[in-house]
Amino acid sequence: MLSHHAPPRFLLSNFRAVGSLGEEPCLWVYSKLGRPRRVYKVTSESAENGYFKGDPFGRTEAEIERLLNEQYELPFNKILPALSSGLVTRFDQGLIEVCANYMAGLFLRAKPRREATKLHSLRFSQAFCNRLDDGITLRRYAARVSLHTRESVSLELVRNAARRVLENEEQKEEAFFQSATTDFSQLPSVLKCVHWALCHSPHAELLQSDAAVALLHRRDASSPIEFGFGIQRSGSQWYLPILPRYALRASMDYIPQTTLSFRDTDLINEYLVRVAHGFVYSSTNQPIVEAFVREHLYSLRFFEHLIRNDVENEVDQMLSGLLE
Repeated sequence: MLSHHAPPRFLLSNFRAVGSLGEEPCLWVYSKLGRPRRVYKVTSESAENGYFKGDPFGRTEAEIERLLNEQYELPFNKILPALSSGLVTRFDQGLIEVCANYMAGLFLRAKPRREATKLHSLRFSQAFCNRLDDGITLRRYAARVSLHTRESVSLELVRNAARRVLENEEQKEEAFFQSATTDFSQLPSVLKCVHWALCHSPHAELLQSDAAVALLHRRDASSPIEFGFGIQRSGSQWYLPILPRYALRASMDYIPQTTLSFRDTDLINEYLVRVAHGFVYSSTNQPIVEAFVREHLYSLRFFEHLIRNDVENEVDQMLSGLLE
């Protein structure tokens, strides 16, 4: 089995401490399970064996890993030195495309995303149950299907189609995989149309975790920050820390300010800690980070569905496919 990293090793390596003369740079790792530990090699951090196994299209883990590497990681790795220098002041379309593809790929592959998909699958199943239990809704839907197919469709046929999905675990997994694949194809195009900036954090260091991308939402200047919203909502800001002092920002609204306040940095770190599954990474040993990780790690297990959250519509589409 292959070992999958999220975030990749080259990104984690940017969060290692700068070594003194004769010392190898180290990465500080925080978890609820013990005191911070130093790691000199990041090969085994934020990794999981068999992460890509069970592809319904029959692709091997090696094929999936190679595809992701060629399409998303290598192009971003080439521009990372320019971003890390802090000298990038303008994002042209080529730079936006590389960053959008990478952020989308990293977000959709992250471990917290997988937990969110389990919730989405549960909602999907519950929506099917609601169809079966609500006779009025079932009759309306059967009428719509009959109109679409120009054939008489009985309520029993709709019920049986729904039961086949509910009783077939493989069918449910395939239904979800198709939904996630749709997101994977849609998200890069969405991110290419938002505002991009490289933000500097002069007051405090940014963290990194297997969540990788922090999703923040502020309705207006006086509103509290909300966590976990899709990028298409006004006020949404997505941050990808690429260095302890720098983060890429994608935002629905134009934000001229590129210097992060202490509060901004704290919010980004808070999100990354709250949705991290096991570990948080830093270039320094900070007691304040240790205390925060012990209090908040994995307290926010799910975030909102990224582009759409229309489960009912997905049920309609799935049933239509089964009935055609």
